[in-house]
Amino acid sequence: MNMLTSKNAWMTAPIIFLTGIVSLVFYWMTTEPATLTANFDMDGKSFVEAMTIPLFAAVIPLTWLCTPVGGSMKRKVLFNSVFSVLGFMAIVRELDWHKACFNSIWPDLAAGFKGTVFKMRFLTADSIPLMPKLFVIAFFILFFASAIFPLAYFFIRLFKGFFKFHPVCWTMAFFGFTGVMIQLCDRMPSMLRKAKAFPPELMEKGTGAISSLFTAFEEGGEFMLAVFACLAIIQAHAIYSPDTPNEKFKSL
Repeated sequence: MNMLTSKNAWMTAPIIFLTGIVSLVFYWMTTEPATLTANFDMDGKSFVEAMTIPLFAAVIPLTWLCTPVGGSMKRKVLFNSVFSVLGFMAIVRELDWHKACFNSIWPDLAAGFKGTVFKMRFLTADSIPLMPKLFVIAFFILFFASAIFPLAYFFIRLFKGFFKFHPVCWTMAFFGFTGVMIQLCDRMPSMLRKAKAFPPELMEKGTGAISSLFTAFEEGGEFMLAVFACLAIIQAHAIYSPDTPNEKFKSL
């Protein structure tokens, strides 16, 4: 555990991130786009996705076995429950269980709506019945509430801890940065297609070289996101567990 709480432990997250990015770029440069897509993005069945899902699933037992917060038992149970919900919601999004559930309940509505129903334009469409909208709203509330609550609660400490080289704060900073990168890489191909920034063959989904690069960053980023989540739990447990107190970071 000393390695997780040493003065250089804050470097763990940036090293993982840089190693991941370099590895993704190297793999992209040495692999055909179709092969890369098959290994990264196959509706939850690719090699990278098969590694990512168990890591997100590991968040749930890990947060109970290695409680990442100190304080009373009630406080530990509260945050363990919140982190478990986040881990479960990550699996739901990774495997598109929310979409599959919606499609099974309202198949005609899902088939007739262009794109995913989990968008604001679905909620604002006058032609959509109330119950499907409530289903989508309930999903958003559960997902964002479980994410925003711990972020808001720990925000000041995360901000201060970043400048004090707190290992957990640096891990969570790269967790957040990676999440932003994933969202950008998810939307960038369609934006570049509309802007006609590259020849169409380079942007073709599944076979285009530029498109496959964003696929590698998006799906590889989700794997790194799961790694950062597990790392943050272990680091926080090493710092805040009563059995292994760390006075340098314990005040944050």
